[in-house]
Amino acid sequence: MGARVRRFGLPFCVVILALAVGRATAWTKDDTTRVLDTREVVIRDPRGKTAARLGCDPSGAPMLEFFDEQNVLAFSVRADDGGGPSIQLNGKNGKAHVKIAVRRDGAANLQLVDPSGIGRFEVNAPSDGGIEQSIFDDNGVRRLTTRITRDGFAESAIFYAGGTPAMRNQVDEKGRPANFLYDSDGHARFSASLDGEGGASLAFQGVSGRDLAAITVTAKGTPSFSLKDTRGKDRLVVSLSSNGSPFIALMNAGGIATAQVFSIKDGKSGMILKDEKGKDQVFLGVDAHGMPNLIMKDPPSP
Repeated sequence: MGARVRRFGLPFCVVILALAVGRATAWTKDDTTRVLDTREVVIRDPRGKTAARLGCDPSGAPMLEFFDEQNVLAFSVRADDGGGPSIQLNGKNGKAHVKIAVRRDGAANLQLVDPSGIGRFEVNAPSDGGIEQSIFDDNGVRRLTTRITRDGFAESAIFYAGGTPAMRNQVDEKGRPANFLYDSDGHARFSASLDGEGGASLAFQGVSGRDLAAITVTAKGTPSFSLKDTRGKDRLVVSLSSNGSPFIALMNAGGIATAQVFSIKDGKSGMILKDEKGKDQVFLGVDAHGMPNLIMKDPPSP
């Protein structure tokens, strides 16, 4: 008997294994198609340790898992991980280092995680067609973000250690670039921009976010400087006209120029004082021949 077993050992075992598997196999009418109907498939290494497992998670979603030589989960694929399929790659400690997921709405997400479990890099592809990536520090605080929307708006932002924005650069849908600087409380304090028609501007903001001072140059090359009140209204404007003549205007609280100082190329210069409605009341100046002039208008009748 022992000789027979030794003689037919390997073929005999293969036949017995085939018969055993056949008990758990549902055969179709087509002999070339075989279906294994089971709840879970476990693949073990030569030492008997689990190397891979195909089955379902507690929610009933199918999953495929691979384990390392220490029996630590190293790689997994899930068909439904809280909203969509996902792939996860783990480190030696079993914690996720790479996560890839797709949500039911079609949005995709990629995360890189450090050994302590803190996400350090993330890419999101929203279902609307845009793309966004973020970099985090070792405390998990977002420090850098770049994004492009479907309609072409592009933006990058740098954040303070507390998570508030420090700098933002953008190009809007019409191709107009702009740069913004923020204080540690998240208030915009400085901006630089191009208007898309050749003009450029610099602006300085208060804690309210309103411009308090601005420098602009138009597309035709006309520069100006303005100081504003806390409501954002101009109170002082210094400018050059299109012919290069300097001009200074002082405004009242309503934004109406009540005093103007000017000088033009032909040598004429002067100052105009106006009432609260912006009507000229006093003119003091020097004409092109060097003759001084003073003109005062009668106040309007009550």
